[in-house]
Amino acid sequence: SIQKRTFFSANVSEYWKYFCGILELADPVSAGALKQIRTPDDENMPYIREVMQDLDCAEDTYVILDNLTAPEDDMRLFLTALSCSRAKKLHIVLSVQTTGTTAHPSTAGSAYFMEAADFAFSKEDCRSYYAAAGIVLTESETDRLYEMTGGWAFAVYLQLLFYVKNRRFEGGILDNLIEKAFFAKLNEAEKMFYLSLFPLDCFTVRQAAELGGVNMDFVQSHICGVGFIHYDRKKGAYYFHALLRSYLRRSFDCLHEELRNRIYLKAAQLEETCGEKIAAISLYYKAGAYEKILAMPRTSYDLPDISDADTKKMIFDILGKTPYEVKLQHCASLIPLAFILFSLGEIEKLFEVIEEIKDLLQKSALSPREKTAALGEIELLISFTAYNDIAEMSRHHRRAYELLRGKANLINIRSTWTFGSPSIMCLYHRTTGELQKELELMDTCMPVYYALTGGHGSGSEFAMRAEAELMRGELDNAEQLAYRAAFEAQSKQQYSVFQSAQFVLANTALLRGDETRLFEALYAMSESASNNEEDMCRYTFDLFTGYLYAFTHRAGKVPGWLADGDISDNRLAPMTIPFAQIVYAKVLLEKEEYIKLIAFCQFAEKMSRCMHTVLPQIYFSVFECCAKIRLGRSGDAETVLSRALALRGGDEIDLPFAQCFSILDIVLRKAAEKDFYEKVKKLGTAFEKSAEFIGTDRTRLTRREAEVAELITQGFTNKQIAARLYISFSTVKLTVSNIFEKTGVRSRTQ
Repeated sequence: SIQKRTFFSANVSEYWKYFCGILELADPVSAGALKQIRTPDDENMPYIREVMQDLDCAEDTYVILDNLTAPEDDMRLFLTALSCSRAKKLHIVLSVQTTGTTAHPSTAGSAYFMEAADFAFSKEDCRSYYAAAGIVLTESETDRLYEMTGGWAFAVYLQLLFYVKNRRFEGGILDNLIEKAFFAKLNEAEKMFYLSLFPLDCFTVRQAAELGGVNMDFVQSHICGVGFIHYDRKKGAYYFHALLRSYLRRSFDCLHEELRNRIYLKAAQLEETCGEKIAAISLYYKAGAYEKILAMPRTSYDLPDISDADTKKMIFDILGKTPYEVKLQHCASLIPLAFILFSLGEIEKLFEVIEEIKDLLQKSALSPREKTAALGEIELLISFTAYNDIAEMSRHHRRAYELLRGKANLINIRSTWTFGSPSIMCLYHRTTGELQKELELMDTCMPVYYALTGGHGSGSEFAMRAEAELMRGELDNAEQLAYRAAFEAQSKQQYSVFQSAQFVLANTALLRGDETRLFEALYAMSESASNNEEDMCRYTFDLFTGYLYAFTHRAGKVPGWLADGDISDNRLAPMTIPFAQIVYAKVLLEKEEYIKLIAFCQFAEKMSRCMHTVLPQIYFSVFECCAKIRLGRSGDAETVLSRALALRGGDEIDLPFAQCFSILDIVLRKAAEKDFYEKVKKLGTAFEKSAEFIGTDRTRLTRREAEVAELITQGFTNKQIAARLYISFSTVKLTVSNIFEKTGVRSRTQ
């Protein structure tokens, strides 16, 4: 039987009375006992639990309680009471409205919780849904679709219909629905309230009240429980659904320019007060308040996202359109803004701006000491233009330290040191045959940089040396140095360097066939990535896992954008691109797309030469050689292999050859010295054996995998597992993927 009731009160006693009445049909004795106990509270919960566990229900009974809106503490007790039932044929379905902050009760896995997000498609779901309809979306198309729909299934479906006819997505496809169902029903004050919140990506109740100029009760009634407004528990803030945000954007653009600027300005001031300087810069820019931007103290951590297509224009506008008098008053504040030109690869423009700043400093009213300090900050800024020339960068660092007489302000210790690359050798091994010299320079130069920046990049010299030992096949040394790097990095919360250490540890574990250590490194990387909110590090985990999957013959598990070769400076810092290209090239090799691989390797190797980075060049030469061997071009292959060996020089970089040994064997035996060949053969044989073994032992789950598997069987979602085990959502997803691969199952229900 099915028993359903929709409630229009916030009274738990009413819910409980109705539930007990339904139970009388199935188990009158238990129902009578529950009625005597009355509404659940902390004192009577043990008695309720005892009765609920003895419930008897002879036939399938579905009890549906809809629109429950009681206070959170009352709801927690009510849900806990209902979850105590062990009657297999009694099925209770609840629809609960909350402010988004309600915590799930402890139910020992006897209840399934579904939130708004559970009814929406993820990006992967969107891509699979379209694939089922015969449409293969690129990574960028998938991102665009998700941005426009927020994963709402109906909106995804409508976009599918439009895409089939027009081969593109349509903005505002549901505007009429939102207008009629939501916005048209509001009065003018309510409309302005929502429009005043539009500039913010997310907002708290207090922020909404301040921006909207309304009281807290008004805010609570207009954002809590509203279908198009969701709550992010991690951030502790609300945000508009993508469809409502899209609608509000068009409505906001129709406002008078003066009103829009006032809203932007007020939102910018709020963001600055809350310490959200990146958001404040963008909003001040939109309001045309350039002086506010320069008056705001900033460091390298407070600079806009370089992957945002609008960032370059914004920086150029600020530097070019700010009145001369304002620049003169805030000339030292131009230095952090100029820093982003380096990340954008605009070196010529950077030097132009540096000269302008120096001229402004001479004419400014700053004291001699302040001018000298500003010159020290400029010297630190200039050091980045000598990127990966360790000695030259350090020369500027020493000069900056002399001028500043201490720590600089430009570099914030929270900024990434690796630009988002898991590999430090891909960044800083500059010259063939000089790897050892470069490592020694790192040992002597990094302490100067640490003194200048307060420890930014701590552990990087150990991480680079660890990776060098990994490339040489010296696994014990690599592992020890990687742990040292991790400890040094953790002491200063240098997440990017910690991740580079985990990259080495993961690879040493892979070479040894140590699955437990490999997954430990993966989990550590995942947790670190969830803590690192730096824009340039948002794809580091994808690069890390993509590399491991590609080199263990699991190209199908490489993140979609990376497997598709969607690699550009709109997504990654320029200096990180060569590492991403290594992964993509290996994917092409795995897919046997040899002609395409040859062309890509020639293109990518040229780019790496321009960036003076040797390790990627070795990989691209090795991959090109493999492709030509597979195509039967042995003569060309030998020529390319000779180039790879020349790039290796005397640095003993053996791993790239070992990772492809099964293909290179015959050509390598002919072209290489015997000692080198034997070393690579030993390393390559061990690598190939481990690569085939990892993940194939279906009888053994790691301790973490076993924990997660148990919670899956109890019905917990990924989000609930993350909360229960105090790990990140991405770590849960990684673990679930490993469990599925090991056990051979394809779904949670299996």
